[in-house]
Amino acid sequence: MSFFNIFGPKKTIKEEPIPQKKYYTFEEIEAIACKGFKDKWCIGIKNNPNLFPAMFEWVAINEYKQVLKFKHFRTDKDNYAPYITYISDKPDVFFHDEKTSSPIYIKTTFFGYASIKYPVEKCIVHILTPIYDEMYKRIQKQVEDFSDVLEIDYSPEAISQYENKMEQQRLEAEALHEREKIEEIKEKLLRKKRKHELEKIALQELMDEGEIFPEANKRPPIPKEVVDAVWRRDGGRCVYCGSTENLHLDHIIPFSKGGDTSVENLQLLCQKCNLQKSNKIG
Repeated sequence: MSFFNIFGPKKTIKEEPIPQKKYYTFEEIEAIACKGFKDKWCIGIKNNPNLFPAMFEWVAINEYKQVLKFKHFRTDKDNYAPYITYISDKPDVFFHDEKTSSPIYIKTTFFGYASIKYPVEKCIVHILTPIYDEMYKRIQKQVEDFSDVLEIDYSPEAISQYENKMEQQRLEAEALHEREKIEEIKEKLLRKKRKHELEKIALQELMDEGEIFPEANKRPPIPKEVVDAVWRRDGGRCVYCGSTENLHLDHIIPFSKGGDTSVENLQLLCQKCNLQKSNKIG
């Protein structure tokens, strides 16, 4: 399968030729840069379509490689060569696709930004010139006259290899994200388990301290003959204060401490005395 069947025919850029001179006058440079702008004072903040054909040309290296060369753009006094800038921290090699924006800009001092017009839809881009990072101000150097700026490789093998690499990175990123979510869920489950264990410990301590009592269905029912025997033995009165109201059966050795439900380990207490006794032995 040929390259053209994969990506379609290579595009040709039809630009109005700019006469090349050793030096331009400022008026000539201004006329080139400001062509088509109603207000020339606004061009410094916009993409300027006049700059790319005036400053750059693509030179073929072989069937699938081209180099973007900067020609020059200067008067006898001033150099209007641009800076190559990143919009963020990027590697020196990236994948260009017409569907996505380029991570680099070409910026001149006065005449705005030049958008790179790539001769193909997809290519691997190698940056050959120093980059000026606007965020970190790491390098601030104008492109030199007649220097190479970018090299592009649009061979099917290179593009396929790069796209496979990007797909692998995407899958690895998804797997990493999934692993992070699993670890997050595991941590939540462990915290929930630990909380449940601490709640059990706290509940037992509160039961031991007599602050709360186990639910009735947690204890075995007291046989009626045992209840009657304790009632007869204690005379139907609280063994602490002698009250005959709101009487409860109390475990002398608390049930939570292993006390059994027998006549010998039961006594009658009124509600007030039972609460004061709490979960103490006696």
